[in-house]
Formats: sequence, C-alpha cells, structure tokens
Amino acid sequence: ISSLASASTTNIATSSSASCAHVDAQSVLRSNNCFDLSLSLMKRRICQRRYSVQGFFALFVSMISASFVYNCMDASAWVAVTSRRQTAQMALAVAVWTANREAASAEVIVAPRQCLAPTEADGCRLSVQTPASWQQVTPRTPMRLAQWSLDPGDSAASVVIFFLPVGTGVDAQLSRWEAEFPVESRLAAPKRSGGFDAKKGNAVLLEIAGRWNGGTLGSENNAGKLLDGYALRGAIVPAAAVVGEGREFAFFVKAVGPRSVIDKNKLSFDAFVASMKAS
Repeated sequence: ISSLASASTTNIATSSSASCAHVDAQSVLRSNNCFDLSLSLMKRRICQRRYSVQGFFALFVSMISASFVYNCMDASAWVAVTSRRQTAQMALAVAVWTANREAASAEVIVAPRQCLAPTEADGCRLSVQTPASWQQVTPRTPMRLAQWSLDPGDSAASVVIFFLPVGTGVDAQLSRWEAEFPVESRLAAPKRSGGFDAKKGNAVLLEIAGRWNGGTLGSENNAGKLLDGYALRGAIVPAAAVVGEGREFAFFVKAVGPRSVIDKNKLSFDAFVASMKAS
C-alpha cells in the first residue's frame, strides 16, 4: 500500500483542484479493510479525472471478487494485482453505479390518484398519480384525454394523453413520433425501451432529442420551422378491451418541450407512466 500511495503522491500534489485534498495518499494508508481501501483509491482517481470508460463493468466485478479472495487479510496483495489503469476504470464503475442508484431512488412527489377517464357505469377506464410539480390545464383539442404543463413559466413543455385505437401498430406510432425530429437534426438515435404487451399490461417508451418540427400541429404553430434544443419522451400503454369493439386500444402519452425541461422531468414521466392503471 505504501509503495502505491507514494507513487501517487506526486500526482495528488500537482493536482490544481483543492477538492482532491480529502483523498490524499494518507487517507489510503488509514483504510482498515479492503472495501474502504478500494473506495479511497477510487475517490482519488475520480478526483484526478483519471479514468477510462472501456471495460469498467468487468473490472468492477473483478474488484468485488478480489475483495472476497483476499478477505481483507492481505490488502497489499490485492493492490498489487490491480494496476493503476484498472483502479481508474473501477473508479468510474462505482461512480456510474452510484449515480444510477441515486437516480433510481430519487423520490417523485405525486398527487392523490385521480380518474382521468370515467365510464358511464361509474367505473374508471384510466386512473393515474400525477407528479405534484405538473400543472393540469385544459386540453387544446377534444382528442386529448388530459394535458399538463411541465414548467409553469413555459407553456411549450407539456404532457398529453390520447386514448386511441392502436391502428397500424405500435411501431408505426413510435416511428411517427420519431419523424417529428428530422434525422439530420437528431442529437442521437431514438431510444426505445420496454415492449408493448397488451396481455401483460407492459408499456413501451421512446426518447429522442434534437430539432423538433412541431408535431402534427407544426405548420399551424411554427410555420414549418424547426425548434432547436427540443426533446420528446413518449409511452404507449395498453388499455383494457372496449366492449363492442374489435380493435385494440391504448393510451398514448407524449411529453415534448425544451430538452432541459424534459430531462428534468424524466423520472417524473416514468413514475407517471408506471402509475397508470387501466380497467
């Protein structure tokens, strides 16, 4: 441990970031077990921005395995089999894993469950729990089951729900949403996740960002101009069978607006979709 800490002292001392002071070589030497030691080394590498993306997951697994193999009885041997490059890669693995856990556990404050689509028999075709930060507004068109504003100071960012037949298919609808962002204007390829399954009640989600053409009302709202820095997050959620209808129905949920607002509401959107109960 001493040799590794000594070899790294120069790098730490020459770091211009004052925030690196709390993960100096001495903090490594004070570690009492393998896990604390590995965390100290990782914190130091992250602080110095010395890491590589490639292979970080495999190396993280290697770190856990090594901890069990050496069982904290010979920490110096554990350090010896872990090169400086591997330590840096493992540091990124832990950073990414921690960030994902924090994001997944972030609490979304929601309003009490409400019925959005009451039926004539005093039932409810769709109930939801809406994020408390969203402001419900009057739908702009009768086709919209409900509509919310994501940012009270900017009406451009909104979430809408449609209750419609699946028609030509889920993939066709996702492709139509994707087409609202011309290929050459996209920041990255569209990302689809999940899989639409009416029997299991599973939804499919889509996210895409770039320059937006305004959607189906684009020519009316924006005179055909592309809006920079926009993003769309959508979901297609199976609906219960409609009596007397031979067609399959679904709830189409679409959030679109400035990318910063959509990204900020990503967890809220996902929680909202997860709360949807069709009956």
